[in-house]
Amino acid sequence: MLRIAHLIDAQGGGALTYVLTLARVTAREDASVEVIFFIPGPVERLARELGIKTVVISKKMPLDPTLIWRISGYLKKKKIDIMHTHTLNGNFYGRLAATLAGIPVVTTMHGYMDELSAQNLNTRTRLFCRIDRLMWGMSSRFIAVTPGIGERLRQQGLAPDRVEVITNAIDLPRPGLQAGPDIRRELGIRPSSTVVSIVGRLVPVKNHDLFIRAAKAALEKFPDTQFLIIGDGPLSGKLKVLSDELGMGESVIFAGWRNDMEQIYRATDILVLCSHSEGLPFAILEAMSHGKAVIATDIKEIGGVVINGSTGLLVPPGNVDALAGAIVRLIEDPLLRKRLGSGARAFVEKNFSVKTMVTRVVGLYRGLAV
Repeated sequence: MLRIAHLIDAQGGGALTYVLTLARVTAREDASVEVIFFIPGPVERLARELGIKTVVISKKMPLDPTLIWRISGYLKKKKIDIMHTHTLNGNFYGRLAATLAGIPVVTTMHGYMDELSAQNLNTRTRLFCRIDRLMWGMSSRFIAVTPGIGERLRQQGLAPDRVEVITNAIDLPRPGLQAGPDIRRELGIRPSSTVVSIVGRLVPVKNHDLFIRAAKAALEKFPDTQFLIIGDGPLSGKLKVLSDELGMGESVIFAGWRNDMEQIYRATDILVLCSHSEGLPFAILEAMSHGKAVIATDIKEIGGVVINGSTGLLVPPGNVDALAGAIVRLIEDPLLRKRLGSGARAFVEKNFSVKTMVTRVVGLYRGLAV
């Protein structure tokens, strides 16, 4: 039996959704799969509730060299065949530990290549991205979640046979289910409100500042709208200050990370993604799979999924007026929302099959384990 270990340093976000989906379904393919976390908590508990084997190997300091040896020892003890790494910290410690253990490494690139050149990243993150680049030679194979990321990897020197483009995928929810009153009551959503949500880490690349400013503009025409921010991160405090300065009050709800995302999407009428840079965000695919209308920044990979006027609406990057205008357009036209949502669900169902994703990833594992 093939033994796979995933290593990720994340308490939310698309990379975590990817890992949990892949681990859960791969375990049905005559494989033993487990996920290594650096800290215990709600995410690790969620993984166990999904039937995924987990282990916590604690990171005891910001840079913890002992973690490399401890992970390596665990890989040897469990006779792991493949280490699959995700996120900058996961890649760093996982590659070094797997090299010491003498096993191949698969690294999924969830969008770092786009973020690497983004001007809005802080110095520390830029440094980690460059370190990650220097360690590429330690990964036997790379999975790119979009064709664009795959092309950039090849342009920056990776041999074509080391890069596999395997797009993200999700399980489709049952259609027609509505959010219960409990979730709306818990979040402080009024029964009459249209709900506009944004899902993602509170970091510069996601551009929540633009979302809040567009929300302020949209409220002038539709004051009963409420804007739901799902996620957490280093910009949480600054964004709450901005919301207060703009006098948003209960019109903006900071809900933090949630483990009940199916209920969140059911409570959502419109999903917004206004990032400076992206790979293929799970938030878009999840909202589309729930038949929700999506508004997204017209950047790189997004236009291949959010097809303007068919599966959603696209707006120019960084344009508050354009984003506010798109939000207003969908609030005032429920029929358009419904049409875009139906087109979005059909598109996801046709193009983003979990079975196809898992079959290809498992095939890659088996090729390396021979």
